[in-house]
Amino acid sequence: MKEIEAIQMRKDLERLKEYGFTDLSISKYVGIKSNQTVRQFVENQDRLLQDKNHKALYDWLLKTSRTII
Repeated sequence: MKEIEAIQMRKDLERLKEYGFTDLSISKYVGIKSNQTVRQFVENQDRLLQDKNHKALYDWLLKTSRTII
């Protein structure tokens, strides 16, 4: 399940970057300590986030996507 969610999360992150979000701003909003974590997650399709970061990013993406729509 986590792998399937990661695919959608990468698509959502790419879409948000088109709106002007950066890796740094996303990591600050989500509470991830390093923007490098977000950047590597998007760029490397084989990379998965730690459970804590995955849940935080997934929840934030859901909330943000609903707000934009």
